[in-house]
Amino acid sequence: METTKILCPFCESPFVIQVPPASLLDTLATLISLHSFQCEACKKRFRIKQHGGQSSSGQDPRRKSLRVPVQIPVTFESNEVSGEGMLTDMSLHGCTLETKETKQNIQSGLVIKLNLPASAAGKPNSPVQQLVTVMGVNGNRVGLKFLAYSFQERDALTQTVTRSARIFAR
Repeated sequence: METTKILCPFCESPFVIQVPPASLLDTLATLISLHSFQCEACKKRFRIKQHGGQSSSGQDPRRKSLRVPVQIPVTFESNEVSGEGMLTDMSLHGCTLETKETKQNIQSGLVIKLNLPASAAGKPNSPVQQLVTVMGVNGNRVGLKFLAYSFQERDALTQTVTRSARIFAR
């Protein structure tokens, strides 16, 4: 069965997750197959008609955020390692990096500066640099978690990830 991609009707972000009913009206709406969703980018809730009660967002239940497949060429650097690779999926909390440099001291806990292309930022000649921490390494795949410290940095990261997912989605 093919799943349909749900986009936020407010900001068109693909980072939409099904959420439990938050009110009596939400609960009653599920009786007529209107299920509650929330956009992780703009935080707005909405309902979509779905039969069977299954989320078609494709979210892995082990993750707290939807991962969107992308193909984004990046470079990265830290005191211990540097190189280039390809982001193969993104969420608002992290991403997966495929790189040949995994044999070069990339270990869990390492903090890396990730350099995304200028088109991800939506500004010409303005690449985005984002701090990430390595969560795990499996072969040539590296699981990364975004580090954001202030509300402004978190908001900028959310906009960058949403924009990148739209531009680089497969």
